[in-house]
Amino acid sequence: MNELKTSANEKLKTGQVGVSEVTENINSMEDIQRKSLIYEFKLLEWRNNSSQLQEKITRAKYENQIDLARMKLEIETEYEEQLEKFQQKASQEAQRSK
Repeated sequence: MNELKTSANEKLKTGQVGVSEVTENINSMEDIQRKSLIYEFKLLEWRNNSSQLQEKITRAKYENQIDLARMKLEIETEYEEQLEKFQQKASQEAQRSK
């Protein structure tokens, strides 16, 4: 009878240890899933921020190219005007010296 009780107690303890281990594993898995979800949200946020930053950089590059093109046009226009004035002046001086 004692042997049956001892055997039953051992089986009960083994079962409780098994349930305890399973519970710990479940808790551990739930913790990992929570962390995984947090990291997924952080990754999505990072990707979104990265895309927005890349968009700003691209827009800034295009704006710089437009500004450079305007500056080049202004310089070329000023150069053409100065050249034309110089040629007119040279032409007038050439006619005076005849």
